[in-house]
Amino acid sequence: MLRKYSKKMIKKIRREVLNGKSKYSVAKEMDICEKMVYYYTKDISSKNPGRTEIRGRTLDTFKTLLTEGFVKSNTKNSGNLRTPQKHLKAIKKKSKW
Repeated sequence: MLRKYSKKMIKKIRREVLNGKSKYSVAKEMDICEKMVYYYTKDISSKNPGRTEIRGRTLDTFKTLLTEGFVKSNTKNSGNLRTPQKHLKAIKKKSKW
């Protein structure tokens, strides 16, 4: 269950995040639960959104898709096809040939 904080405390949390501090560091500095900071700042985008590049086997699968126009899906590369599908909605999964 979430603990309720005063409006003053919530404003302070939000101000710190808006000033560029990471949500994790705000939680550490204010000695509060990290989940609470995320809850009260869920409408504010994170300072570090995570990895956005395509790399590794996913990149190899994507290169094959671009050069050959198709990739035969199997259990080994099915996870690698999700990222290109997420970024390019035109990539469709076709059942049997």
